[in-house]
Amino acid sequence: EKSDLLCIASTGGGFSKRTLYENDDETLLELKRCVGLTGINVVVTRADLIDRSIIIELDRIPEDERKEEREVWETFEKDRASIVGGALQALADAMAIYPNVKLDKLPRMADFTRWGYAIAEVLDYGGERFLQAYRKNRNQSNEEAISSHPVAAAVVALMKENNSWSGSVASLLSELERVAEQEKINTKVKTFPKAAHILSRRLKEVKSNLEDVGITFDIRHAGDSK
Repeated sequence: EKSDLLCIASTGGGFSKRTLYENDDETLLELKRCVGLTGINVVVTRADLIDRSIIIELDRIPEDERKEEREVWETFEKDRASIVGGALQALADAMAIYPNVKLDKLPRMADFTRWGYAIAEVLDYGGERFLQAYRKNRNQSNEEAISSHPVAAAVVALMKENNSWSGSVASLLSELERVAEQEKINTKVKTFPKAAHILSRRLKEVKSNLEDVGITFDIRHAGDSK
């Protein structure tokens, strides 16, 4: 639910809540905000939220480079005018070339990608360099998401042994449990399914993550089982 709400916030949307102190009335809430999350580990694991995220890994600041908050803000205030002016100038220059930016392929964040390309061009970084960096960031984020999702990690481990695999979802669950034990993947967590019908749901959750690493699957009815 939190991932869904963050997806709505990043690209804009709304959701409804029951109006306070009312039985029948609904209140519609609309939001669109740039949200920053911080954590020791990667907190974004859902594929749709990964596609809307930029993951930045920060290093610990050495003791001899640390500054008091007062010093940080004083330095920022001195540079504030040039920072804001530079940002607005870059945006104005990018707006001029944006209509002419045509890309062969667009990811889920299509408008962001076009704007990023245009801004990188006017800042002399180069649009192609931006696309490569953005693609690399999404791939790294996807690898983190797979490693943190026990079902996805188990599927990747299974397919290292096989070019293809077919069978019932129940037999797949047994195979994934076997592989998880070999790979020391924790099956005690809530996200690891205890039954076949739950496995089907978990697989759908990570379908696009797996596709990004070259693994595709199809679940269909076949007699008494899927």
